[in-house]
Amino acid sequence: MSFKVSDAKERLIISLDVPSRDSAMRVIDALEGSVRWFKVGSQLFTAEGPQLVTDIKTAGFNVFLDLKFHDIPNTVASAGCSVADLGVDLFNVHAMGGAAMMKKTVDDLTNYCKKTGKPKPKIIAVTILTSMNADDLNEIGFNYRPDEMVLRLANLAMQSGLDGVVSSPWEVADIKSAMGEGFLVVTPGVRPSWA
Repeated sequence: MSFKVSDAKERLIISLDVPSRDSAMRVIDALEGSVRWFKVGSQLFTAEGPQLVTDIKTAGFNVFLDLKFHDIPNTVASAGCSVADLGVDLFNVHAMGGAAMMKKTVDDLTNYCKKTGKPKPKIIAVTILTSMNADDLNEIGFNYRPDEMVLRLANLAMQSGLDGVVSSPWEVADIKSAMGEGFLVVTPGVRPSWA
């Protein structure tokens, strides 16, 4: 699939990797009209809390809540329902939390959104962190190459009913080939070729 510059507004997610609401709002104001999506990660969410997400949504933007939930199934499923209450459009969980965790999150969130009439956020899985290499995986007991582990966990996410995964840009083609074009792939840290 080719990418057109006109698609940027709908397809680019700008990371709000800043320490405060004021810094985040300056980024949002500077880019208003250029993009629709903003990512709120652990640093900003911990500093400013759910109100910031509400403020971004109220301003008319889409939010990717990047908190990488990884806990027992009930806890992650409950967090997913809280995410829906915030109006978040997309959030992620760790695929290493396993199929039971992911399936319960999908099922509980689907039921909750049907019951409450709230829009259901898309759920994507983190397979392995892009900072991890084969030595890191071996250290925690996985005897797979990173590319093998990514495909293994992406398949588990798909089988569990998730909408897609977060992956390195280098893995997109393999994931799309294995999971199909309809499986969402979000890639972090993409920069122009000249950067």
